[in-house]
Amino acid sequence: MTTKVPGIGEELARQICNFMQGFREMDFYKKPGIAETLDWATALLTLHRSELDRAAVEDTLGTIFKYQEDVLRARDEAVPMLFGRYAED
Repeated sequence: MTTKVPGIGEELARQICNFMQGFREMDFYKKPGIAETLDWATALLTLHRSELDRAAVEDTLGTIFKYQEDVLRARDEAVPMLFGRYAED
């Protein structure tokens, strides 16, 4: 990811990869792929984030999921679970 998204730090890249793997393990209408991963990384960099926090994830779910149903499910179910697994809140 660091070659496709210049300027991204290793910690943020690691967190993004962990979260995306978790999202892909869940049953969404359209699971996010590589393009959505890169879009999310770019959005987080644009917001000057160096690591994930719950607000940043929730504010940028629209770059990961294309359907509102998936965004809501991610916010309500996946994000709390993944923060418990991969990141400090």
